[in-house]
Amino acid sequence: MQSNGNFEFIVKSKEKQIQLVFKRHVEVKTQMPGAYIRHWTRYVRIAEPLQNVVVQEGQRAKFVCKIDVHDLDLPRLKVTWRINGRYWSPDTSREGHLTGSGNIIQEDGFVDLDDSPDDIDDLEEMERSGNRRLVFKQDRGWHTLIVRKTRVTDSGVYSCIASVGRDTDMSSAHLKIHTAPDPPNNVKVASCHGNSAALSWEPGQEYGNKVIEFQVQFNTSAQPDVWHDFDERFGAQTRMVTLALYPGLTYSFRVKARNILGSSKPSAPTSRKCTTPPDRPHGNPRNVRTLTGVKGMLVIVWQPMSRLHFHGPRFRYHVRWRRHGSFKWNDQYVDDPAQGFLDVETNDVYQVYDLHVKAENSMGESNLPAYIYRGHSGESEPLVAPSNFSLNPDMVLEPHTAHFMWDPVDLDTKFICGKFRGYKLRYWVSKEGFAKKKEVKIAMSEASEEGGDNQSPVKVALSDLPAYTSLQAQVAVINTHYTGPFSKLLEFFTPEGVPSAVQDLRLQAYGVAYVLLKWRPPDQPNGIIQGYNIAYQQVFGMSLGPTKPLLPHINDPSTLGARITGLRPEHRYRFIVWARTRQGSGEPNFVDMTTAKGKPPKTPRIQVAGLGNSSVNVTWMADQASPDVKYLVEYRETGHSEWHNTEYVFDKSWLMLDKAQVPGSDMEVRLVASNRLGDTATSRTVAVAKTLKNTGGFPKAPIPDITLHNNSGEKLQHNKGRPSKSASWSSHAWSVIGALLVLALYSRVFQQ
Repeated sequence: MQSNGNFEFIVKSKEKQIQLVFKRHVEVKTQMPGAYIRHWTRYVRIAEPLQNVVVQEGQRAKFVCKIDVHDLDLPRLKVTWRINGRYWSPDTSREGHLTGSGNIIQEDGFVDLDDSPDDIDDLEEMERSGNRRLVFKQDRGWHTLIVRKTRVTDSGVYSCIASVGRDTDMSSAHLKIHTAPDPPNNVKVASCHGNSAALSWEPGQEYGNKVIEFQVQFNTSAQPDVWHDFDERFGAQTRMVTLALYPGLTYSFRVKARNILGSSKPSAPTSRKCTTPPDRPHGNPRNVRTLTGVKGMLVIVWQPMSRLHFHGPRFRYHVRWRRHGSFKWNDQYVDDPAQGFLDVETNDVYQVYDLHVKAENSMGESNLPAYIYRGHSGESEPLVAPSNFSLNPDMVLEPHTAHFMWDPVDLDTKFICGKFRGYKLRYWVSKEGFAKKKEVKIAMSEASEEGGDNQSPVKVALSDLPAYTSLQAQVAVINTHYTGPFSKLLEFFTPEGVPSAVQDLRLQAYGVAYVLLKWRPPDQPNGIIQGYNIAYQQVFGMSLGPTKPLLPHINDPSTLGARITGLRPEHRYRFIVWARTRQGSGEPNFVDMTTAKGKPPKTPRIQVAGLGNSSVNVTWMADQASPDVKYLVEYRETGHSEWHNTEYVFDKSWLMLDKAQVPGSDMEVRLVASNRLGDTATSRTVAVAKTLKNTGGFPKAPIPDITLHNNSGEKLQHNKGRPSKSASWSSHAWSVIGALLVLALYSRVFQQ
C-alpha cells in the first residue's frame, strides 16, 4: 500500500509483467487473453469525529458522524451505533425510533444487529414508557443519533462505527447528563436525648454538579403525612447534625440534597424514631382581636396554634375578657385546638373590652404571659342623619357632575354606634324610581373629620350622572357594618350636555358618485337633539386627508340619513357623523367606504313646451354613452318646496304632464337621470307659466349638493312635505298630436 492510500499490485505471467496502481476504484483489462481485473479499495473514513455532549436532564442530545466514502462504495457502507457497549444499526437511507421493547421500530426499515435479551436490557430500562426517544437520521454523508428527553441512565459512551467490507473507522464521545443529585444515603438517627436528636447521612451521586447544601425534613406521629423543613440549611461537607426538637412529639427524619439544577428527591425516612418529653406550651395564640359585625355580641377571634406548639396532651385555650375599666375578668375554655373564636353575649353596642387568650396543656399554662388586647362588642345602626343636605351653591351644576354639601354629624360612638367610616350617597333617576337606585360610599375617618373644622360642611362631588335628567338623592352616615337613617330627599335637574355617538352608522347604498348613509339616534342624547353634522375625509392608504364639513347641516332630528353626491369613482372616503344639541356636537362615529367603478350619469339638458294651457311637454337628449340610464320628471307648484315625480322611463326622450295635476297656474319642472347603481344627475329647474313659451337652449346644470333622506329612504328637502305622487298621463288626443308636432320642431334644433 502506498503512502497516499493507493494500492500497488504486480501481476506476472509467462507473456509479460504488469504493474497496477489502484486508486479507490479501478477496472483494468490486461493484454493477456481472457484476463480481467476488478478491485475495490474498501476505503472509508470518519471525517469529523463525534463531540462530547453535556445536557441537562430532559433536554435533547445529538451526535453527528460525518463519513467520507467513495460513491461506488456507498451500497456496501454499513453504519453501526454503539451505546454503552450495545450495538444498533439503522438502515442508512431511513429514519427510525427506539421503542420500549428495546427494538428499533422498522419505521422505514431499521434493523437491530443483536436482538438478544442480554443486549437490550439497558435500552429497555431507558424506554419503559414506550415513548420513542432514540432517533437515527442520515443525509448524504451525515449520520445523526438523537436522544430525546434525556435521562440520567442515558449517560455513557456513544460510538459511530463505519465499515465497507473489512475497512472500518470508529469515533466515540461521551454523553453527560447534568441533573439534580441523587438523595442522600444511609440516613439514620445517631442519638436522641431530651429535645434534641443527632442525624447522619452519606451523599448520593452528584452527576457533574456539586451539591450546594442539604435540607433536613421531619414529620411527627400526630401528622405523619406532613413533612416540615428545618429552618437551617447544612453545607455540602456536612455529614452529621444535631437538631433541636419540639417537646411532646415522636419524630422521623429524611434529607434532600440540592445543586444548581435543583433539589433531589427526599431520602427514605429514618427507621429509628425519636420521641421528646412533654412540656408546658412556650407561646400563646397570635392575632387576637374582635369582630364587630354581630349586634349584642363580643366575638373574640385568634389564630389557632400549630400542632408543633402543643408540647403535650389535652391542649386547649383559656380565654378571658372584661369591660374596659373593670377589674373583674370573665373566662371560658375552648377545648378544640383548631377553633379560633369565642362568641360572648353582651347585649350592648360597640363597647370597649380588654381580652387575652392563653395556651395550656396537661402540664399547665404557657410559660409566657399573654398579651392584653383591646376590642369592641358588635356595632349597630347609627342613630343620626346628616342635616342640610343640598347642592353646593358655590359650584356650577354640570351635565354629568353634581356638587353636594351637608352638615357633619356628631362622631360620638353613642350616635355612630360603631367605628365611623364615612357616608353613603344614594341617587336615582326620578322617572325610573327608587328600585333602580345607585349607591356610592364616601370613605372618611374620624381623624379626617376631627382634623378639620367640625362646623364646616362636608362637600362632595358626584360624577357620571346622566345629563338633562331629573334625579333624586339622599345621604346617610355609615360605620363598619351598618348604615344610619338617610337625610331628606333632594331633587335636582342636570343641565343639557353633548350627546354620545350616533348608533349603527352604516352604508345603505352607494354607487359611482354617491353614498347613502343611515344611522340611529344616540343612546345617550344628553339633551334635546337639534340635528346632525356630517363631514368626510379622503383615505390615502394608511393616512387620512383633511376633514371637510358637508353643508347644509341637518336641522331636523327625525332625519336619520343622508345622500351624499359629487364623489369620485373608485375613491376611498371616511364619513363622520355627529349628533348635536344646543351645547354642541357630541362624540363622532364614522364609516369607511370605496365608491364603485364606472361613470355617473351626465347632467341632462331639457326643453319644456306648453301644449295649450292643459299640458306640458318635456323633452331631453338621452345619454347614448350610458344605455342603462333611466329618467323621471319632477314638478311642483311655484313657491312650494315639495316635488312630485313621474315614473321612471327607459326608452323615451320625452314626457307630457297634465297641468291639471298642479293646483296653481304656474309650475316648475326638472329632469332626473339615474343609473343602475342609484347615481343621479338633475337638470336645471324650468318655470312653466300659465301661457308657456319655448325655453330654448341647454344651459349647463349646477353641481349637485347633499340630498337628505328620512327613515324610509324617501327623498326630502330641508322642509318636510307630503310624500311624492306620480303624475297621470294626458289622454287627450289633441295633446298627443301637439307633442308630435313639437318633437318634429325640436329634432331640427338638436341636429343643429
